Amino acid sequence: MDRDILDLIKSGRIEDEAAARLVAALRGALIGWSAAPDRRDV
Repeated sequence: MDRDILDLIKSGRIEDEAAARLVAALRGALIGWSAAPDRRDV
């Protein structure tokens, strides 16, 4: 994700769009994390 942040900064996009893309990425990561099987039960 760090690379995505650097790409957004270098692309010259406005702050609102950059923030929206970062929030979407975080949301996707959290959804993926919450859907992952619980490793404690292995």
